[in-house]
Amino acid sequence: MRKVILAIIIGVIALYFASQGYAQKSVASPCNRINEDMIRVYDDKVVIDLKNAKWSYFTPTGSMLPSINENSNAIEITPESEKDVCVGDIIAFRYSQKSISHRVMEKGTDEQGVYFITKGDNLESNDPFKVRFSQIESVIVAIIY
Repeated sequence: MRKVILAIIIGVIALYFASQGYAQKSVASPCNRINEDMIRVYDDKVVIDLKNAKWSYFTPTGSMLPSINENSNAIEITPESEKDVCVGDIIAFRYSQKSISHRVMEKGTDEQGVYFITKGDNLESNDPFKVRFSQIESVIVAIIY
């Protein structure tokens, strides 16, 4: 009887937190681009053997909290094709003359070709536009805190 009551209480608590927006949302993990054999750790430095890498920083918009904030830095690469962008990746792209870094939630095809649906991790809903490959500046492959 105690187990049943405990299960009901846990269920009610879980429903309450889910109704308040505390439920974990399933998000795909980014594609793996840095394999263990590409990383060398020394006493005085870390070396990552990654071609065409760029350093980046972020502005304090809050859209990617808690993953990224204005104190975070990142290593990015430029994708060569649509195949180099995966659901779960965080991409930097141009939209309305701004550079935005959001996570890829969906990848699809329509009459104009491949598109990506993106979302800030700290935002309630997906961005209300499709991102085309030509808008993508880079894919984040490492976040440095």
